[in-house]
Amino acid sequence: MSQGGRRKPWYDNALVGCLVLIPVVLLSIPLAALMWGIQSIGESRFRRRMKQRGRFIEWADLLPALTAGEGTLIIEQGNKCPVRIWWTPEDVLSRAPCPPPGQEELEYLCFFRTPEESQEFVAWCHKRYTDEAEGAALITVPFLELPPGLLFAEFFREQFPLISAVDTVYYLDDGGANTS
Repeated sequence: MSQGGRRKPWYDNALVGCLVLIPVVLLSIPLAALMWGIQSIGESRFRRRMKQRGRFIEWADLLPALTAGEGTLIIEQGNKCPVRIWWTPEDVLSRAPCPPPGQEELEYLCFFRTPEESQEFVAWCHKRYTDEAEGAALITVPFLELPPGLLFAEFFREQFPLISAVDTVYYLDDGGANTS
């Protein structure tokens, strides 16, 4: 209430809200662009390191193998992280110690997981294929535009019906803090 027991008009609160909200919105747009730029630079550096280690394959060079159904595409993704597309000549699903997480579990792992919740398949796939230092898979950059959302293995199976493709998430390593 204002002076004299009278209520403030509703538009006074709306005006204050706008005065607070407008600067927040105006600052968030350049901040988001900055974050995207930083992430793009980091991803370019990552691909350059993979090239230096002989772990990069051009999409055009990979197309014959994909068309013939050779190997497995591993789609690594995470909340607000770049999607990484890996390829290995191995049949990942036949070598895996357990099945990959289902759609609901993948969505959960993308958004809410902690190192203790790193699913067995995700940890195994990371160590064997996608780990920067020890993995064996080759990273690539597809010419295809990925659809919105998270799960892309089905998209690649539609494009290349003979291939094996699997979705996984970024592996969170707790640095051994939770080992017994």
